[in-house]
Amino acid sequence: MSQGGNLTLVDVESLILSAILSGVVSLLVAIRYGPRAVHKENVKRLHSEKLVKETLATWEHELSKYCHFGVGFKGLGWGDFSPSPKEGGGVILGREGDMPLGYPEMDMKARDPIDPPLDYLEELYSHLVKGYPETAQQWQELKRVCSQLNEKIKGFLDEISKEVFFNPSERPLERFWHWDGLSDPPPLTFILLEDITFLVWLRLEERVTGRSKLKHKTLEITGPKDVKGTHEGTGRTFNDKVYELDWKNIGHPTLVRALEEHTCQAIKAKIDHISDSSINLTKVKDLIHEMDEAEKLAGRFQRNLQEIRTEIDLGKNLKGNCKVCQRSGIMG
Repeated sequence: MSQGGNLTLVDVESLILSAILSGVVSLLVAIRYGPRAVHKENVKRLHSEKLVKETLATWEHELSKYCHFGVGFKGLGWGDFSPSPKEGGGVILGREGDMPLGYPEMDMKARDPIDPPLDYLEELYSHLVKGYPETAQQWQELKRVCSQLNEKIKGFLDEISKEVFFNPSERPLERFWHWDGLSDPPPLTFILLEDITFLVWLRLEERVTGRSKLKHKTLEITGPKDVKGTHEGTGRTFNDKVYELDWKNIGHPTLVRALEEHTCQAIKAKIDHISDSSINLTKVKDLIHEMDEAEKLAGRFQRNLQEIRTEIDLGKNLKGNCKVCQRSGIMG
């Protein structure tokens, strides 16, 4: 300012700059703390809490349901896990196979892992991909490992079942009929091949891990015994003498009914040989090691979900965004 009280050009420029800066600061404050900004933060907060408390927490606590490892038997609640139709992963055995022309079509499949069937999973996963990419990649890796491991286990069980059922010339030891283990009366001859395959897997697991899986260790051959019935399809009645192989662990204790005693003896010998084979024990040891490593990967993914949940519980919002964020204008 000049001595006469008039403003100089420098003074005017300073006043203008000061006013501009003040306006900018006021605008930033209004944007950050104004009603619209507060509303936006509230919406983001509610959105984060909903996704985490209703979806992520369930995913975290029920992770194993979506990517089982190992072998389970339908309807028995037994095995490495108890199969449920709305879950994923695992090798599933049951009694819904068939025996066309005396050759088995086994009820066995390696089930794919699944994305959790939860509300808002798509939105939550979008946040993971964009805000927590390593965690999203972990989930994809876990599903890949789960699929590959269960396919390996299924391949091994296929080998077991074929060794039990066929003779060295790859022909059935005897003509068997399909039986579901429940319907009465059973056919004249039958083999519960899925049951045998399952029990042999548990027996091998038991020997590798040292953890008890089977209450009854001994297989018994009984007979001859007289049986009467009617052939399914032909309606022809029969009255024959049969021999049975019993292993009292699962459902119906009789796993094989045959016309020839040597058939039961051969299958019993095969089960014992498979269970004692050093090659098979090594294979199962390797598969169990892979199962343990897969469980560790699942544990790391689970801990990452827990860390995200803890952050939200402490007041932070989810990183990343989803289609709800885009529609609501809360991406910033």
